[in-house]
Amino acid sequence: IIRSTLKPFNVGNCTLEVSARASYVNCDEELGQFDNLITCAFLALDSQPNRSVCAYQQQMQITKLEQQARLAELAHIDFRSE
Repeated sequence: IIRSTLKPFNVGNCTLEVSARASYVNCDEELGQFDNLITCAFLALDSQPNRSVCAYQQQMQITKLEQQARLAELAHIDFRSE
């Protein structure tokens, strides 16, 4: 599948380029709830954008929560007064 997506192809007057990516999650993660597994799989893809295949790791969730906490802190800073 990955090899077949490496070549751009023409449709009408447009050139399309498709890139295949995949991630996988241990079913024990997030209590095995399907929606949570899908969320973890997308987090793995977001965490490693340059990889074609990546595995979800618990550290990805921790890093995401830390980033959200930092963004929340920044949202409450009055930059005009600083």
